[in-house]
This record gives sequence, C-alpha cells and structure tokens, in this order.
Amino acid sequence: MAGVNEDEILAQHVYTELMTRFAASSSVSSIAIQGNGVNRSCTIQTANRACKISVYPRNVMPYWIGFQNADSTVADGWTAHASDLYHPIAAWLHGADRAELYTHGEFIDRKIRALGDLEAKLIEHDHTLSALLKHDHDRFHRRMYDLVAQNSTRSCRIKFYGHNEQPDAHFLWDDCPLFQFPVIQSADLAVMLRRWLIDSAAPSALEQEFPWLSVGKLARYYEAGQGIEAEFIVSWDRMAEFYADFNWPIAPIGQRFVGILQRAGYDRLFRAGHSLVTLILSRSRRHNLRMEQASISFFFHADATMNVTLNKIGGRKEHVFYRLPVALTPTLKQMLDHFARQAID
Repeated sequence: MAGVNEDEILAQHVYTELMTRFAASSSVSSIAIQGNGVNRSCTIQTANRACKISVYPRNVMPYWIGFQNADSTVADGWTAHASDLYHPIAAWLHGADRAELYTHGEFIDRKIRALGDLEAKLIEHDHTLSALLKHDHDRFHRRMYDLVAQNSTRSCRIKFYGHNEQPDAHFLWDDCPLFQFPVIQSADLAVMLRRWLIDSAAPSALEQEFPWLSVGKLARYYEAGQGIEAEFIVSWDRMAEFYADFNWPIAPIGQRFVGILQRAGYDRLFRAGHSLVTLILSRSRRHNLRMEQASISFFFHADATMNVTLNKIGGRKEHVFYRLPVALTPTLKQMLDHFARQAID
C-alpha cells in the first residue's frame, strides 16, 4: 500500500485485533492507535488499568507491551509474535496480579525473572553469596537491574545484553572489565564468585579451574600488578584494530601512526581513543575522556600530514599545529614527553 510503512502496518494489525477481541467488553473504555512514522503504539484501557503496545519492525523482538495501573508500569516484555499479547492483555484488564500475569506469558518480565531465579540458585549453591549480591537498578528503567557482587577491589556484574537468552557475567578488577562469559551453569558461576570475591583468586588460577574460561591479556597484567599500564596498552591495540577495520581512505595513515607510537613505547604512557576518525591520547585513568581532562589529538590528511591539537596542556585551552608530517619528529616527541609527565587522572 503506497505511503504506508512497516511500523504502521504492524500497529494497525494490533489495533484491529484489539478491536475484534475487546471492543464489545463493557469494562474497556478506549482502544486507540497513536504516533506517526516509526513511533507507533496502541493502547487499551479500562477505568484503572491499561496496556500499551509499541511496535519496532526492525527489531528481532518487534512487539513491546507494558501493563500499567493508575500510577506506573507493573510489568512489561518483548515478544516476536503479536499472538502472544492478547491472553495477557485479557488477564490484566480483568484484574490479574503480576504473579498471575506471568502464567500467561513467559516473555513478560523475562530478564527480571531470570536474574531473580539466578540469584536464588547462586545463594542455594553458596549461602555466603547472599551478603554480596545486590541489585543495581537502571536509572532510566527503574524496574530493571543488574545483579552485582563486589568487594573493595573486585566485582562481578551479571546483566542481559539486548535480547540474549542468557545473561553475561562481567568480572572486573578496580572497576576495569577483564573477562566475561554467558551464564550457562549457575553452579560454576557460584564457585567462580567465591573464588574471585572471597578467596581473591588470580585470573590464571580461574583458567586452571575452569578450562573453558579465557581471561585474556588485560587480566594477566592486572595479576602482575600492572593494571593501569595494561589498560593503556590494550587501548592502543583497539585503536590499531579500529583503523585496520575502518573503511576510510585515510585509515591506513592512522594505523601506521599508531604503530609508530606503539613501537616508541607511548602505548605504556597514554590511553588511546578516538572521536570519529581522530586519534586522541590522554592520561585518563578511565575510558571516556572528561571535558576537563587534557589531551592530544591527531587528525590525518590524505597527503600524509596531520593536525595536532593540544588541549588543556601547559595552561593552554587549545593550540593547533597544522599539517605536520605523520612521523615521530623531535618536536612531536618533545610534546609527548612533556605531556607524559602529567599525573594520571
């Protein structure tokens, strides 16, 4: 149909089905379709309850539904099939509580229920974990949370990514992510949480105990007491990969320059990152450069020259050197060595 997009088609299908199933009900006060373009939703309401269905045709789970009372969303979920929606809608509008609602759709609050079940299993495996496991709620979606266990220096964050079937367990040391894996066996995770947080086991020891686990390069540096240096080195490896994979005519120049500085040892002194295609070096302890932090940035040109920008270094807000050669010249080396004397922030 000319001029009708996929969002409108899906929303219209849901609206038609709601009208067919519920329009004759005396308790239903309204059924409506709202939005324009790619922001389409349907609502069905009684005096004190409502359901809102939003459609996202390009999503692997194109239907989202929220079950609402007068004050808030009580439950919600994503599903691949519109046919999953209507029995839970009927139950909710006829007074079902959250527990009963769950019996009408496994997709409703799937992540919240899965994390709750996992938490119960972990504590069943090892009762000492009950004192460590906490809920870290999403600031934008207060019903959602990550399951977090931590001590003074280490932590594990268990969370869902997208519509994955299982959550991932992310292991951190000094707030730096070291390794992660999908949670398949709760018993294995319980043992690993004890070893990581209570016994302070080394990453290499965990690899010995769990042959399927690979902790990676960064974890080995942390184990050797070289965590900050390792974070810097790994950030340069990622920048080399970024330029190698980036389909941009000037990317090979950036990749070559990253290699020059790595071979000169600057990968142990600076964190490397990028903004679009510009290489940025800093003394930042953490990823994501703050506005007040100093940096040096490099913008590459097709003629193998680059603009070098010093930002907040030596009391200057910003100073730009235009069209320098893409090389570690004595002038650039002096700039970098001076910057390297600043404290890690």
